[in-house]
Amino acid sequence: LGKYGCYSCHRIEGFEEGRAPIGPELTNEGSKPLTQFGYGLQHGKVPHTREGWIQAHLKNPRIWDVGIPKAFKDLTRMPNFYMSDKEAELITTAILGQVSDYVPPAGMKQLNATEAIAEKGKKVVAKYNCSGCHKIDGEGGTILPAYEDDGNEGPPWLVMEGARVKSDWFYNFLFNVHEIRPWLKIRMPSFNLTPDEANAIVAYFQIEAGETSFNHPQTVQWEPGERAAAKEMWDELACTTCHTIGFVEDEEALGPDLRNAKKRLRSEWIERWLTDPTAILPYTTMSNFWEGGTIPAVEGVLGDDPKRQIRAMRKWVEEIGIDKFAPPYRKPAEEKYLRK
Repeated sequence: LGKYGCYSCHRIEGFEEGRAPIGPELTNEGSKPLTQFGYGLQHGKVPHTREGWIQAHLKNPRIWDVGIPKAFKDLTRMPNFYMSDKEAELITTAILGQVSDYVPPAGMKQLNATEAIAEKGKKVVAKYNCSGCHKIDGEGGTILPAYEDDGNEGPPWLVMEGARVKSDWFYNFLFNVHEIRPWLKIRMPSFNLTPDEANAIVAYFQIEAGETSFNHPQTVQWEPGERAAAKEMWDELACTTCHTIGFVEDEEALGPDLRNAKKRLRSEWIERWLTDPTAILPYTTMSNFWEGGTIPAVEGVLGDDPKRQIRAMRKWVEEIGIDKFAPPYRKPAEEKYLRK
């Protein structure tokens, strides 16, 4: 019991707390001289590197005792956990990172004030495993392969999210998760975030997107003839065919509720999205009406100028918007109960 350290896991009378651990300290194992690794009779079978020895040890700790007469007290103590090659590789990588080497400040990344704020938010994003569901600027999205149409049926990609959504909306959403894409059968959980964590997440996405300012609420200012042109394009492009919520009763929604876009989306991003949606989200079903801003979506409107048309349509979306945050998401059963 003493040799193999059974007391490390089990409470055993006679082996009370205070006994030293049976294994050597691994704090600086990545810097341990290779001459201190015992190879026994395995010199020609195990590579003479720290990595080679550690992986061989993890796969079969008793290999060093083979063919060598040893007293019981000198036999290797570590049990065989029957690790896979991948498991042994991952643990080896972690152990090799335990070094005693001194790294001078000049050899380390020195974060400026903005980078330090972003790094804090990045740690919170990692803590709650946001990239397990979302693909964030091309990275992550572990769950997405489970969906046949991972883009439209799985958690949405977060592309330049800090430049897409308004900061106050994002902060509110983290505490009051609500439905944005009604066709999805997966819902984001409500995490028990602290205010500091929510602020850190918002700041991280803002900084990563190169957007460091808040949006000040503004009233839509129309140019002569612009509003009528926007309404004409709204009807001609049949926007409510997909964005039915609030406009067409009892029709399946194929797009988000545009009435909530005013509070959620930055003006610059709406125009960028209308210009070329597939350049942002390749999987989107949103029509590319202006083909990257090269053609007019509706001929004879605003001098057939794509930029003027896009700007007018953005203003229309903001004008029809609701000046309050959407209510938190509830499951259908909860809605039925609340109605009662």
